[in-house]
Amino acid sequence: MRALLLVVQAFLAINAIVGGALLVLAPDGSLLQLPLSFLHTGLFHDFLIPGLILCVVLGFGHAAGWLLTLRRSE
Repeated sequence: MRALLLVVQAFLAINAIVGGALLVLAPDGSLLQLPLSFLHTGLFHDFLIPGLILCVVLGFGHAAGWLLTLRRSE
């Protein structure tokens, strides 16, 4: 069961870090072909802050969880 958890956490961490980095590199969403109209709520004007949140909170959070799970399984 831990092996499945490690795979899922690694998958989520890698995708969140890469996706967040792509949003930070191109805050207009062009690298991921995301229109700015997705942010019509007015809270964000571009994808910079959502990209940082995705990368730092979700990406590094799952990476830390992966490391902790890996240490415990040894």
